[in-house]
Amino acid sequence: MVTNLIKPGFYSQNFDKLVTRITRTVQKMDWRNLRPELAERLAAWAMKKVSQKNDLLPTDSQDFLAWLGNLSKAEKRGLGKQVESFCHSQNFELTWVVDAQLKGNTPFLQSLADIVLLYCLAQWRASQRQADVKAFWAWQSWLEKLKSKAYKNLNQTLYTQLVDKGIAFSPPSSLLMAADEIRYEYVIQAIRRALDKHCPEVWAIFKQLPQR
Repeated sequence: MVTNLIKPGFYSQNFDKLVTRITRTVQKMDWRNLRPELAERLAAWAMKKVSQKNDLLPTDSQDFLAWLGNLSKAEKRGLGKQVESFCHSQNFELTWVVDAQLKGNTPFLQSLADIVLLYCLAQWRASQRQADVKAFWAWQSWLEKLKSKAYKNLNQTLYTQLVDKGIAFSPPSSLLMAADEIRYEYVIQAIRRALDKHCPEVWAIFKQLPQR
């Protein structure tokens, strides 16, 4: 574990005080009072930064521009709140960056600009992955209680699709007249074998299932 790598006494008293002071400051701030014009300036600033050549930008940065351009005023304000909160947690002001309060392209200002841009890109990436994140929570819960009867219908549907895609075998004819518990146990074992050998394919099918 990471904590085992930290030597005793690593956290000094001054460091603890700094963390406490920053935490209290952030907790007292009313993020609802973020100025709407600051949120608009942030969006405009980010779009300008992306239009310039920057090694930090992903190859699909045009998609990021489209995402920014399609944000509603409320969504821009929400993004602005999150970015400003992050800036405060790192002990600097968002306005230093979007308003270019240091004239010229100084290394200090450029480093802050890169931090803010990367954070905006991270927010965009996270927004793209929300459906998968929700599905993964369901996946984790399912894996923990795979055999539960609460997942019986889901497992039956999943098994059928695994068979259709050639990932699992159809049940043998000897199971046609077997008790329901025995047939269900066969389904569970087939799913587990598929998870062992074809986990990415099972995940791709699972996240599309409406029952989850």
